[in-house]
Amino acid sequence: MFKIVFRMFFPFLIVLLCLKGAFASEIVVSAAASTQQLVNEISLLFERKTGVKVVKNFTSSGKLAQQIAAGAPVDVYISASSKWIKFLNSKNLLKDVKVFASNELVVITPLDSSLFSFKNLKKAKAIAIADYRFAPCGRYAKEALENLGLWRDLKDKLILGKDVNQVIFWVMTGNADAGIVYRTDYMRAKNKVRKIYTFPENSHKPIAYFIAVVSGAEHPFKAEKFFSFFLKQKSILRKYGFKPVEE
Repeated sequence: MFKIVFRMFFPFLIVLLCLKGAFASEIVVSAAASTQQLVNEISLLFERKTGVKVVKNFTSSGKLAQQIAAGAPVDVYISASSKWIKFLNSKNLLKDVKVFASNELVVITPLDSSLFSFKNLKKAKAIAIADYRFAPCGRYAKEALENLGLWRDLKDKLILGKDVNQVIFWVMTGNADAGIVYRTDYMRAKNKVRKIYTFPENSHKPIAYFIAVVSGAEHPFKAEKFFSFFLKQKSILRKYGFKPVEE
């Protein structure tokens, strides 16, 4: 009887072992939408050096954190928000957390816009920001507008995107008269949008970016390897407009 059962399930066991080996050659990195170009380039270099495939998942930091909390199989988390780092830390879901860069907040408009200065922002009919319930950029935008005394005047003109990528798209296509994004987002789209204002640093909390290995990562050794490799790529951070945190 044992031999019969063994013969029946042995092929399935072999398949499972093969699949496990295949999956072990990749890691999953969930990263804030504003880091997409940065993470894509660093991931490509990591793949070439190690042979480990990097599967990437980009959206707002909050949505990614909620996915991890719900049990999504993520190895490395890259966040633009201390709020969501604290959220996951409170559930003991992160380890080796590190701040790696900072950013700035800017206002952008379509290239053909008649809005040439921040003073004219009240003339805009639609102002795009990332959804401040989930996206750190949206939360910084809300905070900055509140601290500058503009929230009450502008809140009814706001349209909320799922992340900064959607905000950029709306401004590029003219579906929004203006948008509030990170300086790095403006830099990757500067041939298609215009920057009209940079918010003072004291108008919002410091914009910090974090990288962390997820506790219980399916591939902890490879996750740690990516974590260490990522932190060394300061020249690539600068290339995309991020300000690296110096050791």
